[in-house]
Amino acid sequence: MTDSKKQTASKTPSHIAYHVRNREGSEGFWTRIGSAWLHADGNGFNIQIETVLWMDASHSASPLKKLINQNRGGFNGSPLIPKGAFTMAASTINPFYATNRNPVPVGRPVYARLPFAPKNASPVPHLTSLYHFHQAGEYGDRNYPGNCGGRLIRDLLRFFHSQSVFDPMTGSGTCADVCREMGIPCLSRDIRQGFDATDADCFRSLPAGLEFDFIWAHPPYWRQKIYTPDSRDLSQTPTLATFLERYAAFIGNCAGVLSTGGKLAILMGDYCDRETGFVSLTYHTKQLAIAAGLRQSCTDIIRFSHGASSSRKIYRSSFIPGLHDVCMVFEKA
Repeated sequence: MTDSKKQTASKTPSHIAYHVRNREGSEGFWTRIGSAWLHADGNGFNIQIETVLWMDASHSASPLKKLINQNRGGFNGSPLIPKGAFTMAASTINPFYATNRNPVPVGRPVYARLPFAPKNASPVPHLTSLYHFHQAGEYGDRNYPGNCGGRLIRDLLRFFHSQSVFDPMTGSGTCADVCREMGIPCLSRDIRQGFDATDADCFRSLPAGLEFDFIWAHPPYWRQKIYTPDSRDLSQTPTLATFLERYAAFIGNCAGVLSTGGKLAILMGDYCDRETGFVSLTYHTKQLAIAAGLRQSCTDIIRFSHGASSSRKIYRSSFIPGLHDVCMVFEKA
C-alpha cells in the first residue's frame, strides 16, 4: 500500500459512537456523537467525542465512563482501552453550554475568552458590547415569562446619568425595582393594567407635558412567548405584518414622550418558526426607530441569554441556537 493510501485509510474511523434515546413502542433516535480510530498496531483506539456530557438526577456516572467500563474487553477480542494506550479529545459544541446542565468534567472546563475592553472614562467600565453576566440580580420576578434581570438596566442608567424613567411594558416590575434601588423616579405601565403601549390614546392619558430622559422597553419577541390573553398584547399578534405595524406605533409613542437627548433602550431578540422562517426583529427595530425620528446612540449590546427556558429543552429539529438578545439604545435628537 502506498503512503497516500495509508494516510487516506487512517482518516476513516473504525468505529462510530452514537447516543441512542429509546422510545417505548417505537424506534429510538440515533445521534452521532463521535468516532474512534484503531491504532496501527491494533492495540487500542484514538477516541474523539464531539458533544457535551452531563449527568441528571437519574444517573450516577457519565455515559462515556459507563461505555469505557462496559467495553474494557474490547471489540472482536481487541482491547478497546488498554491502560495508557489511547488519547481522547472531547470538544464541546458550544463553550457556553459547558456552564449549564451540570456537565461531567472531561479534562479542564472550557470557557470562552472575551476580548479586553479599552480603558476609558466610562462610569461603568464593565458595560461593553458583550454583556455576559449570568446573575440577574434581585429585581422583578424571575418566574415571570421573559424576565431579563435588572443589571443591564442599572448599568445603562448609571452610564447615561438618567434622572427620569418610563417603562411602558413593566412586566414583573424589574425596571421599577432597579430605579427604586437607585433613587430614580420611574413611571411603570403594563397591558395587564389596561395600558396598551401601541395605542397613542394611552400615552395621551399620561400627565400633560411629561417627558422622560430614559425609556426602557422589553417588548415581546413577536409570538415567542404569550404573556397575557389580552388580544392587544403584542405577543398575541397573529401576523408579522400586523406585529410590525403595532411595533412601529409603540416606538413612535415612546419617541413622543422622550426629552431632547433622551434615550430609548429596547431589548429585542430575533424570532424563528417553521411557518414564517427566520425573522430578524433586531433589524426591524432599527428600521422602525429611524423612521420614528430616532438615531442609534451607541453600539449594540449583545446580552448573553443565561437562564433562558429554551436552554433546558430538547428539540428534534436541527438548528443553530440563538443564545443572546440585543439591546439597542436610540436617542432623540
